[in-house]
Amino acid sequence: ASAMHALRSEGPSSPAWQEAQHDVARALFGLYPFQGELLPEGFGNRKNARLRAAVAFIHEHAAEPLTVADIADAAGLSVRGLQESFQRELNATPMNYLREVRLRHVHADLLKADPDVTTVAEIASTWGFGHMGRFSHEYFNQFGEYPKRTLRR
Repeated sequence: ASAMHALRSEGPSSPAWQEAQHDVARALFGLYPFQGELLPEGFGNRKNARLRAAVAFIHEHAAEPLTVADIADAAGLSVRGLQESFQRELNATPMNYLREVRLRHVHADLLKADPDVTTVAEIASTWGFGHMGRFSHEYFNQFGEYPKRTLRR
């Protein structure tokens, strides 16, 4: 309320108006918390440019059948170099990282889908999961509920 009063009554050059803008921005950020993936410290360093290229490639091509060699080629690394970079910086293998990306996509799609029109198997297979039992187990481990329950929400 005080921010709105300052924005209405004070001029843009006044300190009260400037502070009111900051208050409104902070309130909006509080309503919409950051939901992106937190990256490890140093991930943005120049030395990690190829790893970033590999991560970007995974995100862009997550629905496609990918191999470690595909990801390594896209990043300009050897398979071994890619695996070492992922382990060192992300504490994961490239294929585990790909699976986590795919699981997050499935989760988002299940939340948006109509359970009367779509099945879990359709969405899972879109993101490269062929074995439904293994997929369901991995999904449960990641999100604490089975995919069918997510779809019904």
